[in-house]
Amino acid sequence: MKKFKSLLMAFAGVTAATLPIVAASCGNSGYIEKKDRVGVVTTDNKVTYEALQTAANKNKDKKLLSVKVVTDTGFVTDRSFNQSSWEGALTLADQIQEINDKAKKAAQEAGKEFTPIELDYSKLEPGKGGANENTLKTLVASGTNVFILSGFTWQSPLASFLSDKNNVNTLNENNITLIGVDFALSEKQANGFKNFIGLTYNAGQAAYVVGQSVAELYTTQSDITNKKVAAFGGLDIPPVDTFIIGYLQGILNYNTTNSKKDVQVAVPSGTHKVNLGATFQPDQTMQGVVNETINLGSSSIMPVAGVATSMLIDALVSGNYPQTVIGVDTNQANAFPTQAGRFISSVTKNITQSVYDTLLYVVLGINDKGIYTNNADGKPVNISGTLQMDWVGASQSTLSNTTHKDAMNASIAKYTKAFKEGNQEDLAYIGSFKATKDGQAYSEGSGTIAKLVDLINGTNYSEQKTPSTDVPATNNTQK
Repeated sequence: MKKFKSLLMAFAGVTAATLPIVAASCGNSGYIEKKDRVGVVTTDNKVTYEALQTAANKNKDKKLLSVKVVTDTGFVTDRSFNQSSWEGALTLADQIQEINDKAKKAAQEAGKEFTPIELDYSKLEPGKGGANENTLKTLVASGTNVFILSGFTWQSPLASFLSDKNNVNTLNENNITLIGVDFALSEKQANGFKNFIGLTYNAGQAAYVVGQSVAELYTTQSDITNKKVAAFGGLDIPPVDTFIIGYLQGILNYNTTNSKKDVQVAVPSGTHKVNLGATFQPDQTMQGVVNETINLGSSSIMPVAGVATSMLIDALVSGNYPQTVIGVDTNQANAFPTQAGRFISSVTKNITQSVYDTLLYVVLGINDKGIYTNNADGKPVNISGTLQMDWVGASQSTLSNTTHKDAMNASIAKYTKAFKEGNQEDLAYIGSFKATKDGQAYSEGSGTIAKLVDLINGTNYSEQKTPSTDVPATNNTQK
């Protein structure tokens, strides 16, 4: 209680108006049954009752650190990004509960007393616009030890929050950990905050595998006569661009290494432009981009704009269009079960696994994968999830055409294996702002995408963006 009061005093400037936002939508009432979950996770067998005891005894109150998942927008039941973050905490909570149940039974059989060691976990859904500094101040004053900030729109308000050294000092003094899902912080942005872990996802690697597999499918299946692909994005930002870049790089690689180069990108006539202006709101702008992309007449579409997948599916169904879909973030065939037959694959960020792995390290001190480092020097720990870490991947195809589905799944397995076993230095450009390994880097993702369209389609339009000698980080992926 002393800690809680001191935090409240430290953040006395928080307005009362912000408090109901937090109070109205927090708690752990959003428990999701295992059968209804969207994430895929492999649990660690080193989580034992003895490990729980050791972790709890390190803390003054002899309890495990408390955890809260905080969305930037939306809900933990969105069957996509936020739900995946929430399921990471649920997975650890379930595992701990199962361990307690077994330990309790053993204690009872031996006639011994038993003290459960449980994970105090909860969630917060601030709502639209809730990812701001006032919410952060209220959260930090709540007494929770570990916050999982789900979504890259937390990056800017968090950086602004940490620019105030008083806030940094309060976080450090109370040993609070912030885990950023889908974003990183620079050392300058962290400003001396000692306990930040940024989780990002090199979705471009998984998109590359999907691109190779789609190109092989379209090239080898004689009954597929429309061999054009299409994509669109919410904004021209790295978390969006990396999906489309990796996908097109995969197609280019297949076209380059095989005799048949039939697969092309559907774009408006006379251009090499992929529309990156759909935004992330389900409004008229997004609907316009969806309609425009459908009308390009491609065989498949990759939407990288949050809820745009739902809008695209609705438009395809209502208009009786034949296009298939490539999902992003999670296996979106699970989110649209009645339309699962349309999904070639999904480029997945295994957020559930990454959050679970990180909580193992933060709460229990387990670091079996060796991916976490001690940040005693006060620098942020930023981790880029890869195919090799199983933090990104290509989901199994659920196409209604069984022959196509089986062929696609065989290709996904083949190209995933090849990528994991390949020379990672040679593959480092995948998903970056370099269209090819030896090519120049562009200052914006749209320039890289335009260059890839030119290379795939055999065009050479003059409006390409000027290349840059700097390759910006592109492994923060999109909600």
